[in-house]
Amino acid sequence: MAGGARLILEHNGRKIPARGFLQPIRGRGKQDAETEAGPLGRYSQSRFLLFTPAGVPAAAGDRVSRGDRRFRIRQTELVYAGNDPVYRRSLCVEEGDSPWTM
Repeated sequence: MAGGARLILEHNGRKIPARGFLQPIRGRGKQDAETEAGPLGRYSQSRFLLFTPAGVPAAAGDRVSRGDRRFRIRQTELVYAGNDPVYRRSLCVEEGDSPWTM
């Protein structure tokens, strides 16, 4: 995976520079009542998918920073092609303005 935004991942007490793609999740249900219109349709203001290279360590509870915005990883998994991990997909919530955050 090449490209993506510069991120700082806080994992096991270490700050790890990484690159990845952070994308808002398009809402479909009542939990997505707080939505905002964007160029690709409506999206949740608080839930995001993070795509990083497979080698970037991440676990539930880790924090991700992009500029002045901070996110908490709720769930993460490796995505495989055959037996080879290709990338990591993580569900994140933005800290500070969501009932999902701690």
